[in-house]
Amino acid sequence: MRFVHQPVGKVLSLALSASLVFQSFPISALARMSYDTQGEALAPASSTWIADQLAALAEEQAAQEAAQTKVDESNETIESLKEQIASHEDTIAEAQGSVSQRQEELEQAQAQADGAADQLETAKKAYDENEEAIADAQKRIEELEKIADGDLSEWEKAVTDAEDALANAQSDLDDAQAELDELEEQKASGSFGFFEYYGATSALNALNNSTYADKTQKGDADDATSLESMRESLTWMRKLNEIRSGLGLGELAVTDYLMACAQADANYSDTVVAHAEQFDVAENVAWNYGSNPFDQWYNEEKAYFDEAWASATEGVASSAPTGAEAVSWYSNNSDAVEKYLIEHYPNPDDPSLSEVSVGHYLNCIDPDFTVTGFAICTRGTMDGWFTYDQTFANSGSPSFTLDEYENRIDAYVEAMEEAIPSAEKKVTDAEAALSEAEEALAQAQQALK
Repeated sequence: MRFVHQPVGKVLSLALSASLVFQSFPISALARMSYDTQGEALAPASSTWIADQLAALAEEQAAQEAAQTKVDESNETIESLKEQIASHEDTIAEAQGSVSQRQEELEQAQAQADGAADQLETAKKAYDENEEAIADAQKRIEELEKIADGDLSEWEKAVTDAEDALANAQSDLDDAQAELDELEEQKASGSFGFFEYYGATSALNALNNSTYADKTQKGDADDATSLESMRESLTWMRKLNEIRSGLGLGELAVTDYLMACAQADANYSDTVVAHAEQFDVAENVAWNYGSNPFDQWYNEEKAYFDEAWASATEGVASSAPTGAEAVSWYSNNSDAVEKYLIEHYPNPDDPSLSEVSVGHYLNCIDPDFTVTGFAICTRGTMDGWFTYDQTFANSGSPSFTLDEYENRIDAYVEAMEEAIPSAEKKVTDAEAALSEAEEALAQAQQALK
């Protein structure tokens, strides 16, 4: 066998590659042979070299074990780092969740901030709107401070002035209320208020001072003094004027005095079938259930008159006189007429009297009468009868045509309708002024304290 010297590196290389082989071969065998890299046996090595090789092998093994230990430690370190990375990733995830929450909180905070900004704007607007009120209050404060710096007499004077103003306001209210009360009383008093409005003193005296004044109920709807009764009276006076015009007689004018006389008499005759005879005037009275009184005064009594005339004249003329002629004939033949009526229409209670008359008829057609008055009492004290009363006189002033008198009634009613609301407003205004005066006095008294 041929030995070939090999470099140490090659031997080490062989030894490292065959390290596992050494574990299964006895050292003696290694001592006896060696091979080259081509597998050919080499010359036997010396024991020193072998020992060196073994030592080197041992070192290599130690190094290998140390490296393995480092690898294991590195693996442990890697695993630890992985765990740390996972922990950090969890922390990052938690942090990200916290960021989302913080973002929501930030948005809520921004919304609250926006709401606060709106409230601030509203508050600023309210402040701006109240600047004038604040300025007025400040001015008042300055005035009060100015007064406070002055003499006490100024305060006392303010109280005195306020008391005077209150007294004046109370007086104004009293006057306004008195005016309203007077107007309302005047309106409710019917013809009394009408006559007062026009200054008809004689008419008021007739109502107030008549013998049976207690029979009158001022302005009551069923009383002869109601304005409704006065209006309706115009209708019946027009009816008589139509009759008189047809007979060639002059139309009758109206006076306040005769209207008042008729009203006073109608209220009395509502209680008894009789003439009141309270005034020195001619008068017709009729009782019925609301029908035409001229059927009684004119139509019925004309028939009685014509009968008496025919009897007295024994048919000398074809028809009885009318109008002024009838009145004239009666004045010359009144005894014959009355005798005829007693004989043919005797009164059951007193046969010396007649139960019928022609006097109302003659009043209707008397040519000497120039003025009249008329009244209706609808109280119906006797069996529900209405009482109609018409008064007549030869003269009277001031007198008015029926149209003029109607216009006077309308004007009075219109005046009342305007005056009462005006008086009511005066009362309302006076009450407001009184309230302001009371408040001003309270403030002045408080300031004085």
